Amino acid sequence: MKETLRLHPTLPLLVSHQNSETSIVTGYMVPKDSKIFINVWAIHRDSKNWEDPNEFKPERFLDSSFDFNGNDYKYLPFGFGRRIGKFLKERYLKLRRSLVLFLS
Repeated sequence: MKETLRLHPTLPLLVSHQNSETSIVTGYMVPKDSKIFINVWAIHRDSKNWEDPNEFKPERFLDSSFDFNGNDYKYLPFGFGRRIGKFLKERYLKLRRSLVLFLS
């Protein structure tokens, strides 16, 4: 499930955010009130974060050495930050998958 969501995120671009003050991010100035979109598709296929990023390898999640909550910005299938719905969505997807397998 996690590897499928890494390769095929529910939303390739997250809902836009707006910064409340001018910031410098990796050397770039981001003016106050800029709309910022997070490209999850690109993050999930970044070779700096993933070995063979375009390959389907579910075993890569057997070693959970990084933060699955999105706090390290490597794995963001449902966005990032604190919210209760993230775990509920993942459980809902597992339930739907189980029902499809059961009914087929």
